[in-house]
Amino acid sequence: MKYHIIFLIAVCLLSLSLNGQTVSPKRGVGYNLSNSRDARALATGISWFYNWGVQPAGVISGSYESYGLDYAPMTWGGNFDETTLRNFLTTHPNVKYLLGFNEPNFLSQSNLTPSQVADLWPTLEQIAEDFDLELVGPALNYSGDAVSENGVTYYDPVDFYDDFFALYPEAKVDYIGIHYYMSNESQLDEHIQRLYKYGKKIWLTEFNMDNGTDETADQQRDYAVKAVHYLENNPNIFRYAWFLGRADGYPSISLLDQTYGQLTALGYVYTKMSSYDASFYHQVNTDIPAEQYLNMNGISVCNLSTDVSDVYVGYIDGDDWMDYNIDVPHNGEYEIEIKVAATQAASFRVTAEDGATTLIEVPNTGGWENWTTVSNTITLQAGQSTLRIKARTGGVNLDHIVIKSTVNTSVHPLDSAEEKPYTLSRSNDEIILNSSNTMKVDFYSLGGKLLHYQEGNVVRFNQSKGAQFLILKVQCNGQVYTEKVI
Repeated sequence: MKYHIIFLIAVCLLSLSLNGQTVSPKRGVGYNLSNSRDARALATGISWFYNWGVQPAGVISGSYESYGLDYAPMTWGGNFDETTLRNFLTTHPNVKYLLGFNEPNFLSQSNLTPSQVADLWPTLEQIAEDFDLELVGPALNYSGDAVSENGVTYYDPVDFYDDFFALYPEAKVDYIGIHYYMSNESQLDEHIQRLYKYGKKIWLTEFNMDNGTDETADQQRDYAVKAVHYLENNPNIFRYAWFLGRADGYPSISLLDQTYGQLTALGYVYTKMSSYDASFYHQVNTDIPAEQYLNMNGISVCNLSTDVSDVYVGYIDGDDWMDYNIDVPHNGEYEIEIKVAATQAASFRVTAEDGATTLIEVPNTGGWENWTTVSNTITLQAGQSTLRIKARTGGVNLDHIVIKSTVNTSVHPLDSAEEKPYTLSRSNDEIILNSSNTMKVDFYSLGGKLLHYQEGNVVRFNQSKGAQFLILKVQCNGQVYTEKVI
């Protein structure tokens, strides 16, 4: 084995991190998906879809699972094709859910009364029993075009559900289905809460913004961010689906552009914004996209004007904040770098779980997309924790965050092995460091990714599990030694 010694003041190489959060199991779309390029584009940020039918369209029927997508068939109306549905379920044993009728309280949709749904429901129950499926109740909505029965006109979805369950109290309904078009997330929450009385989790299978006007693309985007934040954090919501994938004549609600496989600005936001994956922790010395927060308050997610595929956190006002899960390898001082753009001087307060804090000042960069990098240091404790970045003043956008380890700048010149307070050896693929004193050793890839951290008099690392070429940072006897191992 050959050792090349290099003189480094700090190991601060960065490696570009892909979106490490898993795709949300809740997030989906209502759309007749029929093109593989569209499926591939959407699958970067959704986990399921439905198309109001009993099977997917075209080539997607045989390939959607290869993109990591789940499909939920629906019995749209009373005359659904049971034979085709059963054939599809027979050849697709991974299907787990069956959606009930689509907006039965609408005369212009499936046009069914509560008693008609109650009469038809045993057919769905038998299909569910035969294929081990869970049933989602009929997807109701507020209707100005409503069915009537026994003197009651079912404008309100709750009235319909009440009478359906009164007629068939033992019905197998594992989830409540609903469509809601609201003007803000508070209004959405108000109406969702009316469904809690049924004691079942909820599928919101159609939603977007409707404030009674022609909503702009920016309004739809901002509503999507706020609504998704609410839906992801509401334990009563099992799944949700944006309406629509590609809406001819309504580009402001479309996730897909007119070109197959191309997302719209809204589509990039919907697929890239946080999945609220609490199990994922951002690593030190890796790029943290600002939109990959664990939680937030007040902000939105926006598209870069020159490249809509590039999204960032925007509309940050004073007291807005974002939380990020981080994994810190060891106690010590770290540098927090943030990429920002601002039209006025601003500042962020960065606070760790243990109360450690630092202030990062932001200058006026001269424009909402004139980016610069600002930083400050903070002392962090080893382990997995949550870091909060809170705006003290507004008028600023945030693109990326990097947490960089800092080291003592006093580095020994390594003219010979005898000058090191440790020995470095190899046994097969294992690198072994020995010292009479306690060492703190970081093993980095050449791209700057932390592969391993260990403390002790004897430190071992199996190189076959990491990179072929390594940067070692050894802290021992109050000094820091770095070397490149080939």
